[in-house]
Amino acid sequence: EIKLIHKYLHHQSVHLRMEVLSILCNSSKKSESLSKEELKLLMEFIVENLNIDSTAFQQLFLSQLRILFVRIRDSLVQEYRFKCKDAHLIPEHLLKSKNIHVQLNQPQLEFVNELAEIAVLNTFPGACFQRRRISLHVLNIIFDVFVVSPLGQKRKEKPSKFVKQVIQVAQLQGLWNFFNDGSLINIFPCIIDYTDEIRALTYDLMEFSTWPGIYNDLPSEIVITYGFELCSHPDYKSSEAGALLISLVYKKLYINNNMAKMGISFAIHFLSNIIERMESIEKNTMKVITPSKETMGYLLAFNIA
Repeated sequence: EIKLIHKYLHHQSVHLRMEVLSILCNSSKKSESLSKEELKLLMEFIVENLNIDSTAFQQLFLSQLRILFVRIRDSLVQEYRFKCKDAHLIPEHLLKSKNIHVQLNQPQLEFVNELAEIAVLNTFPGACFQRRRISLHVLNIIFDVFVVSPLGQKRKEKPSKFVKQVIQVAQLQGLWNFFNDGSLINIFPCIIDYTDEIRALTYDLMEFSTWPGIYNDLPSEIVITYGFELCSHPDYKSSEAGALLISLVYKKLYINNNMAKMGISFAIHFLSNIIERMESIEKNTMKVITPSKETMGYLLAFNIA
């Protein structure tokens, strides 16, 4: 049976490939775990189809991946609840000592971990558009399925409260660290990509996910400075990318984090900085009816912020 599935996963017919993918991803029992052989076939298929041009194929491909990750998530939660029957009685901050001894489905944990790493690697500058686009979508699906958006805008369903414990169990085994380390710093070049869709996908992913590496490996001051440099670029795409960079840092540090509790002083200082830079440019240029190209990026940054 496995050999037959493997054969049709590599069939020339897109429809046949998608039918077989659907069989692998779906189950009559929503939370049924996948076997090691099934996960191996899925990984091989996903990696080989990251750069397919067909729009219809991409839509079906990504929808099946979402079903797959929901199934993996629910099966791991079910397994955790079975192995930690008293978890709901223990305060969340005390569960870590218990989770150290919990062993969940290792092949599924490793599958999610490996696919996240592959998706990040396939966003490198120079990769073809489709490869970067699908890889960013894969990352978005992973974060969307396993992590609830802080603003509650990305999903209608609410995953089990035990998803956090599943993530902790994985991280105690050295897996799934992309949820709280600096892995996503590697997709940062995509936010200054020349294509609108790649920039938008990256912005959405980085706005609603953690990327602590930005504070250590790439300080926010450097990002803002580079964003301001791009804002004054005469090319519209570059100035728009600069506006996105500035807006992203502003939202991560102020709106989505606890810095908002500091009051409006940070926001005023941030927006005043943009205005001062715009005024500086205008003083050095002739007065025109419409904003000069050099100030368009700053206007975008001001509007987005």
